[in-house]
Amino acid sequence: MKFCNTFSIEISTALTPLEQEFRRLITQYPALHPQSVCELPEAEPLLKEAVSHAGTQDGLSRLFLDTLQEDSFFHTGYDVELYRHLRYLPAIRHSHDFLEIVCIMQGTCTNWIAGQQIAMQEVDICIIAPDTQHAVGVFSNDCIVFNVLLRTSTFEQAFFGVLSENDILSDFFMRTLYHSKSHPFLLFRAGYDQELFNYIGFACHEFRHNRQY
Repeated sequence: MKFCNTFSIEISTALTPLEQEFRRLITQYPALHPQSVCELPEAEPLLKEAVSHAGTQDGLSRLFLDTLQEDSFFHTGYDVELYRHLRYLPAIRHSHDFLEIVCIMQGTCTNWIAGQQIAMQEVDICIIAPDTQHAVGVFSNDCIVFNVLLRTSTFEQAFFGVLSENDILSDFFMRTLYHSKSHPFLLFRAGYDQELFNYIGFACHEFRHNRQY
């Protein structure tokens, strides 16, 4: 265990068996260079070998999909899911029909989105609209990235009142809900906002211990 820089959130940086397999195998597949994005067919041999060697299948079927539906990620009755991004997973281009918030808790990574390559660093947050082609590459042991996933339908119901505000977030979400492609993502350089990242840490703890709300 170690504490995430600046914030009082204790998160393990130990690689999981699957991440260890990804790190071991990535050098054997030149097409999956860490500094580039790839398509699912290119990554599939590595994914199959890593999953086989790691000895687990639980919840990993979604790794073999490049177009993701809510049912692939959301547990029954859940409107929000929170996943720690797998380190050394090839940066596979994909899209999905739900909102995603990428939170860099520690370290740096690369986000390829809407034709742009974005270097993300500690305390950056990126909100990605549904049906946006993107890929995230996390290729260091100490990088901690969490993905917060939100059902689009639930978001519309829960935040309908907020969407009437005249600000950048309201404009983005209104365009998102009406399937506009003009603003596929928002990037925030949060600048070590301790309160913000403590909330993310609390959400991680709550989700991990199955303590909703």
